[in-house]
Amino acid sequence: MPTITVPDAVYQRLAARAAAAGTTVEALAVPALEYAAEVPPAETPNDVPFVVWKQNYDAMTELFRTTMASKLPPGFVLDDSRESIYEGCGE
Repeated sequence: MPTITVPDAVYQRLAARAAAAGTTVEALAVPALEYAAEVPPAETPNDVPFVVWKQNYDAMTELFRTTMASKLPPGFVLDDSRESIYEGCGE
């Protein structure tokens, strides 16, 4: 059977949790390892076509504007432009 190396501190926390649950470290860890083996890695912005990324970004900013509108001061304008984000960085 293959083995993996786990840092001692992590193993001690797993052992304590397993003991509290009345099980073994292996029984506690195997479901998490199976999940990690089956779930595809998260997409990075480079993996998503720009058009889809832009739609998601616009939806996210619109959600922010609609859910936060009542919590912001009157007349607040969110400046999320590239120029304002990088203002003063290495110029």
